[in-house]
Amino acid sequence: GVTLNDEQMAGLVDALVSEVMPRHLGNLERMLSVSSTGWIAGTERPSSADFAWACRLGQFMPEKEALFPEPLRKLEAYPLLQRFLNQFFALPSIKAYYSQ
Repeated sequence: GVTLNDEQMAGLVDALVSEVMPRHLGNLERMLSVSSTGWIAGTERPSSADFAWACRLGQFMPEKEALFPEPLRKLEAYPLLQRFLNQFFALPSIKAYYSQ
């Protein structure tokens, strides 16, 4: 395995928060900006990409308080991603699944 000292770990976390995540979230935001349906692939109904990203963003990000600052966890700079998550988790089958 790889062992990082505190300074290296801090640099890694800083790069993740300031460069890596914004780049990936920005790419998703751009995909949604050209979608006429609000789904990542522009499909009429959610695709596997929508399920994968919605679960990752909707469940993983909010739980990472120690890693990501609140504005990033809440996707404050990404309104289309916020709308996408709201749309996904409002689907009747998804609501039913999570209500169990």
